[in-house]
Amino acid sequence: MYNLETSGITIHVESLSDMPRSIHTFEDFGLYMISQSIETPEQVKKFIEVPGLPEDTLDATFWLYEYPIFKRRKATWKFVYFSSSKKFESYKDIMTQINLFLSGNKCTIRCDDDPSYTYSGYLNVNTSEYNSDFLEIEFEGDLEPYKEKECYAIFDKKGTYEIDTGIAPTVIYYENAVKDPEVAESRYHTIIIDDDSVNKKIWWRYKVL
Repeated sequence: MYNLETSGITIHVESLSDMPRSIHTFEDFGLYMISQSIETPEQVKKFIEVPGLPEDTLDATFWLYEYPIFKRRKATWKFVYFSSSKKFESYKDIMTQINLFLSGNKCTIRCDDDPSYTYSGYLNVNTSEYNSDFLEIEFEGDLEPYKEKECYAIFDKKGTYEIDTGIAPTVIYYENAVKDPEVAESRYHTIIIDDDSVNKKIWWRYKVL
């Protein structure tokens, strides 16, 4: 009936409760993944009516935003839980534990099949089909448009360097350097190192679709 996968997703929440902050859908909840759908976000575009142009419109997207802007993306992960696993006492128990873990918190989601990147956003959980043998559980994600991975670089000599921060501006953090975090203004960001007495480490989140 199902093409079962023991792979799944790792969910991390920023919670102040005593619940674990990270869980894996199979390892911690015994959920077998049966499908995964992560939509490509829609780009935000802006057109201005200008009579006299061939199409009477002017594409002002780049002028207004300077870099591509995208709407939030939707994602769905479907799982099945088998009662024979006896990991939980009842279907109500597993749903209670999942909802208690999520508790409306913002989540970071890492997929086993794309472990270098994470998605950020909110998850809702629902049940669809069930009987005495199994329960289908669906996680619906309302996610930020970009997926991200953490990158860093270490510089030990004076110089001017350029780093690629991905499709959208991001915050550049400095370690061992007297400089506050700053927001990159474009995909390519210039780093100026004017002191080679200690190693300078910077890190950022590389953003792609």
